Amino acid sequence: MKTMRLDLEGKKIFVSGSSGGIGYAIAQAFLEEGASVILHGRDADKLEERLKTFAAAFPDRVGAVRADLTDPKERSGLSEAVVGKFGGLDAAVFCVGNGNVAKGYDLTQEQWDAIFAQNLFANAHTASALTPALKKGNGASMCFIGSIAGLQHLKAPIGYAVAKSALDAYAKCLAQELAPDGVRVNIVHPGNVLFPGGRWEQLRNEHPEEIDALVASQVAMKRFGTPEEIAGAVVFLASAKASFITGASLVVDGGQLKTL
Repeated sequence: MKTMRLDLEGKKIFVSGSSGGIGYAIAQAFLEEGASVILHGRDADKLEERLKTFAAAFPDRVGAVRADLTDPKERSGLSEAVVGKFGGLDAAVFCVGNGNVAKGYDLTQEQWDAIFAQNLFANAHTASALTPALKKGNGASMCFIGSIAGLQHLKAPIGYAVAKSALDAYAKCLAQELAPDGVRVNIVHPGNVLFPGGRWEQLRNEHPEEIDALVASQVAMKRFGTPEEIAGAVVFLASAKASFITGASLVVDGGQLKTL
């Protein structure tokens, strides 16, 4: 991936959910722009593997913290761990989420709790924990990873769609709250993004003809997106080039959503 020369050299970035998929691509994009990045994941072995890979290519500019961000006990101390890696924080990207959830409308309280914990609360609570550190920065920003399923009915599981819709509202409200403190807040909504181990790979393996037909008929560009294409939007929003952008809800979906 070519660098975009966004003057991110020396910036300190935390990317949650960055041991794989879209989060991993976002972390790599920041590193390629010259930033220092703190990786995050739940699986200690997988996180250590990613850390070693990045450390070999970007020595002295990558660290990692392991935590299950849906667990309040594991979130405690997160801010100190993140800020302590490089002595400050300039931007945070929140990629924790899971679209492989229970379907239907008749969900149990436990199912609703799990869906919201993964797709809303883990991100919101982590953002709150890191806000004091970001307020100390110069031109700091947050970016949440949502989904087009939270913006329009696309036959996604109801719980997932509602949680992502709530995340969109949260990001927009938070942008208003933190603007006076110099912290910008935006949210990026990916469309159908294909990567190893992801939900779309699983669906495509199970129903290849049906999924390929869906993409061909519903997406204007008639293809899946890549994690790198989502990463490009996120890195731009964190840069000084986007200094007048806050409260934005950026759709990156190849033209799938159709609104006037």
